[in-house]
Amino acid sequence: VIPWLKNASYRLLSVIGSITDSSQAKSRTIAVRLISMALTGYYKTMVRPRTHRPLSMLKYDPVVRKKVLFLEQKRGGRG
Repeated sequence: VIPWLKNASYRLLSVIGSITDSSQAKSRTIAVRLISMALTGYYKTMVRPRTHRPLSMLKYDPVVRKKVLFLEQKRGGRG
C-alpha cells in the first residue's frame, strides 16, 4: 500500500463526512408551552411528537384554583 495514497483517501472521506454531517435531521419531538386561557400568566411545558396536532387540554390552574383550558404555544427555538 502506498502511504500517501492511504492518507489521501482518509482526507477525502473526512471531507465527505463533514459535508453530510452539516445538516442535522429534525427532532421527532418538540417542546411546547400550554398557556392558561384564564389569562393568569400560568403555563405548563410539555413535550409532544412533532407530527401530532396542537395540544389543548383542561388542566388545573393554581392561580384561579380551577380547571381551565390550556392551549399550545410553541417554545422559541432555533430558526
